[in-house]
This record gives sequence, structure tokens and C-alpha cells, in this order.
Amino acid sequence: MDSIISNVAKAIIKDRKKNRREGKAEVLIKLLAIKFGQVPEDMLVEINTSDKSQIEAIIDSIFQI
Repeated sequence: MDSIISNVAKAIIKDRKKNRREGKAEVLIKLLAIKFGQVPEDMLVEINTSDKSQIEAIIDSIFQI
């Protein structure tokens, strides 16, 4: 029973991390669109496959780009 609860907890944590990363990706895409106009499809793919730290780094420097 404990292993089932542990697995469920791990799944919830993993899902929350994924949702946070996806939310940050959405913010980055919106910021890029505001700054540069339409974001090319290949860049959208790149953003959506990037890890959270890469996305955060770009968000942090978006106004210096």
C-alpha cells in the first residue's frame, strides 16, 4: 500500500513540474511574440522541448535581447 501511495505522490510531483515548465514556455512564447512578432514554428518546437532552466534563462534576459 505504501508503494502505491509513493508512486501516486511521485506522479503528482512529476505532473506539477511538467505543468510549471509548460506554463513558463507559454509565458516565453508570449514575451517573444510581443517583442518580435509571430514566433516561427521551429522556435516553438525548440521552446516546447527545452528544459525549465533554459526557458527561465531566456525569460530572465528577454529585455536584453
